[in-house]
Amino acid sequence: NTQVSRSVVTGRVPSEIERSMRDQSKEGAETPATKVFDETTAPAVGTSTFSASETERDAWLSSALSACNTKEQKHVHIAELDELVHAAIARINTKGLPGRRDEMWRYTNIRPLLDVRFQPRQAVVDLHAVLTKHRVNEVRDTNAVASVVVLNGQLVDEYSDLDNLPDSVYIGSLAKAPKHVQKAVVSKLVQRKSRDNSSVFELLNLVASRDICVIHVPENVEIQGNVQLSCLESIQMDETSGVLSSFPSSAVMSAPNFVVIMESGSRLDLIESFTNVNPPVDEETSPVRNFVSSSTVVHVAENAVLNHHLMSHFYKDAVHLGTVSADVLRGGVYEATSISMGAAISRFDVEINLLEEGCHGAMFGFIMANSAKTGDLHSAINHKVPSCTSEQLQKNVVASKGRAIFRGQILIDWGAQKSASNQLCRSLLLSSNARVDAMPVLIINNCDVTATHGATITDLSDEELFYLQSRGLSPEQAKLLLLEGFGLEIFKRMQAPSLQKLLVDRLDKIVEDIEMKPNSYKQFSSI
Repeated sequence: NTQVSRSVVTGRVPSEIERSMRDQSKEGAETPATKVFDETTAPAVGTSTFSASETERDAWLSSALSACNTKEQKHVHIAELDELVHAAIARINTKGLPGRRDEMWRYTNIRPLLDVRFQPRQAVVDLHAVLTKHRVNEVRDTNAVASVVVLNGQLVDEYSDLDNLPDSVYIGSLAKAPKHVQKAVVSKLVQRKSRDNSSVFELLNLVASRDICVIHVPENVEIQGNVQLSCLESIQMDETSGVLSSFPSSAVMSAPNFVVIMESGSRLDLIESFTNVNPPVDEETSPVRNFVSSSTVVHVAENAVLNHHLMSHFYKDAVHLGTVSADVLRGGVYEATSISMGAAISRFDVEINLLEEGCHGAMFGFIMANSAKTGDLHSAINHKVPSCTSEQLQKNVVASKGRAIFRGQILIDWGAQKSASNQLCRSLLLSSNARVDAMPVLIINNCDVTATHGATITDLSDEELFYLQSRGLSPEQAKLLLLEGFGLEIFKRMQAPSLQKLLVDRLDKIVEDIEMKPNSYKQFSSI
């Protein structure tokens, strides 16, 4: 059995009177002069908002591949990886960029990315100046037991702090890893990147990577507290023009690449944060200057536990496309939390493969989108064997021309009896120009399973706002309190008070864009 539920909501539905007027116009009646709800402002349901010729997409790929071919490109020279990179280039040229006819990309508008061309990344002049910027401190977990700095896709050892970790734990470059760790990492990379479902952007990450960061936790080692990977993007500006080069649509690309190996009985709480540190002169009109294609490959062995937190926090002049792939073995637990905010496009593609009995996979997500920004989560949880469990909860807050896209697929494969899974997507649509695309997908190939899924879309409750204001809160305080309560279920999973404060501060900015609906309107959700 295959069940696909799709909820596509743009703004607010018209009242019964407006529906009647619109139906009359379809029958030949004169179209009314004033429309409160204008369908022409939104793209047709089931289509993307962009189109690009094959020539344009090929030119973009050529620019991206040329930017990868620089002297500072320094993959560790292992024969299997070199072969994998050459194969990836061939597959990129064969696949080409996705378009609106590609099911997994039909809702994601990559037009802001197609409008730029890439130049080789220049060396940062003052590394210390970059790392002491306030923007960097915003996304820092002040209570983390260890931190790793990745600048423009490359590890910066001198600014990483690993002193509190056990000596048996290895976090660092693949080139410096012990031989047995190198062998395990290369095996996992070859296994993952050779799969047919690797996207063009995931393959591009492999080609563009300047370094591969390895996190290896040996058997029965439990790390108490968070380990943070801080992925920072910095660009060298032209001091006179304030842009990267004389070409106004010039951008730089980086490809942070991580492999996490959890051996039997180990435990780790990992925060992976992404941000750019150079504010644009005008965030509303600035073209894309940073393109970040990140990749994380995870292996969770028997009875190991990994809590993996992903945070994308960029200015609007950035596009972040991140890929996560996790394989979970017997009794293992992998739980991922993704939070997207700020970038022109912020998308995570997360795949969790439950490969042996008794393992558990979970995906929790939160998208904040306003000011024509897009947050996107595409996930797949695959039950390959019997007696596994999974859960997914996605929450979206969208206002002021923002857009949230959710496609969460749970597959219970042939022979995976006694599987249990539940999935829910909840969205707050807070202005007439906001849009949510919610697509919970449930594919069940067995009878002896327990599985649920659903999606809800609404706005802030008038009754709850009235109650809070009757207790002395201002309208803005009441709205913020409701938004905090909506996101708390996701935020509290990240045991990092400084990052939780950042999320609340971001919600405070969305409060300014909330439009309260007139009583004549009704919100709807089609499932």
